[in-house]
Amino acid sequence: MSSFYVTGVNWFPEKYVEVAGFEYVLKWSDGGERGLSRKEAARYFRMAREISGYTDVFSIERRWVSEVLPVCTWCGSRPQVLDWDIDGPYYSSSCDSDQCRGAYGV
Repeated sequence: MSSFYVTGVNWFPEKYVEVAGFEYVLKWSDGGERGLSRKEAARYFRMAREISGYTDVFSIERRWVSEVLPVCTWCGSRPQVLDWDIDGPYYSSSCDSDQCRGAYGV
């Protein structure tokens, strides 16, 4: 093993990155809502154009969403990956790219 890798060292302490983007939400007239992918949102837009009565039943909302996440401890440029185990969600120590798979490349 190379002496370059030092386990347990965070090269970028207290550094965060903001991840931003749009999300689509389908809202019914009775107040219910559910998330949509862009492909599903486009399908609902086409359906609403073809049948004018659908606009009274549902609407599609496009929301701007931003989230502040801790950065990868190795490269400091990409957000850490959110993993799951039996205890629930946690942030891994790396961004899971090919160059940053942790201290030992796994």
